[in-house]
Amino acid sequence: MAAVVDLDVVRSYLEVVEAAAPASFRSTTALPGPDGAGEAADDNQEPLHVEKAFAEQGVSLQEMLAQAPDAALPGALARIAVEEHRVKEHLKKLKFNYLELQTKLHFLESVIAVSPGSEPSAVGPSEEAAAELELEVAHAKRDLKRVKEETAERLQRLEAVSAEVASSYAEYVAEYEQCRAMVLDLHARLQKRRAQETLQTHTAATEALRAEHQQLAGEIASLEWEQRPLQGNIRDLEDDIERLRKQSQADVTRHDNDTDTSAARMAAWYTSMLALLEAACGIAVEHIAADALVLRVRNTANTTTYRFTLQLESTHLHVRQVVVDPPPAESAAWSTTALSPLLQQANALRDLGWLVRQLQHRLP
Repeated sequence: MAAVVDLDVVRSYLEVVEAAAPASFRSTTALPGPDGAGEAADDNQEPLHVEKAFAEQGVSLQEMLAQAPDAALPGALARIAVEEHRVKEHLKKLKFNYLELQTKLHFLESVIAVSPGSEPSAVGPSEEAAAELELEVAHAKRDLKRVKEETAERLQRLEAVSAEVASSYAEYVAEYEQCRAMVLDLHARLQKRRAQETLQTHTAATEALRAEHQQLAGEIASLEWEQRPLQGNIRDLEDDIERLRKQSQADVTRHDNDTDTSAARMAAWYTSMLALLEAACGIAVEHIAADALVLRVRNTANTTTYRFTLQLESTHLHVRQVVVDPPPAESAAWSTTALSPLLQQANALRDLGWLVRQLQHRLP
């Protein structure tokens, strides 16, 4: 199946080639029209050499492209792409040259103040202007000569001053090196003298320290001789300390065991006493909290059991309120007015047992 080629694309490509061609070649060429015929710029122009070659064969460009085999068409398109790239590069160069020429033209027009479309020779300077310009150039040359002479004179003076400064600097460097050597020598002699004075000053102290050191060495040797018999005693004391430590550990363990036994015995006794207290007095502890004490209390007739909840202060054992469940039938004896003096007296005495017994006697 033959590939379909857009003839407008080919025509655009030929237009680009014609635009990039030299002027002599473009004057004798023509662009192909949409129907394959050439569009001559004038009556004397001939078609492009591509269509001319096709016309000599009796075949149009469209027919040639339509009859091209599928295998040859990709190669032709590739060559067209390469040619198109080359033409684009050429157009870029032409555009750059055009911009460069236009820039130079505008620059020259601005220099000679030539208006667009006028001739440069028509606006040339007059003789008076040229004479005035020559006079100004002569004055400028004279001023330039004077400046050059002044510059040469100043340069000579500067060279003389530089030579004088260099000579003075050389003398200064020589004196500086001499003074530096003298200062270093003086510093070395001062250091040596100070070292000698320090050595003479510390000689007596050194001798005293040496004698003291020898005395201390003798005392250390004497103490070591005296400590030898004590080392055996130290080992015996360490053995005694270890034995006493083990013995005290055993005593502490035995005491802890005796304490646990005593505590268990006291707890059993306390439990039995609570049962005895409940049987004898009708009072039993049901719950103990940080701010409340709950008791089971039977009346004196031993017929009804009540629950007393003594609400305590969080900081000390003062009773704030007493709640009885179930409430007693005689409400007058259990009113706030009747219980307030009783609570105050119990808090003053710090005796909860007395308060509980008083409340028990008030039960119906």
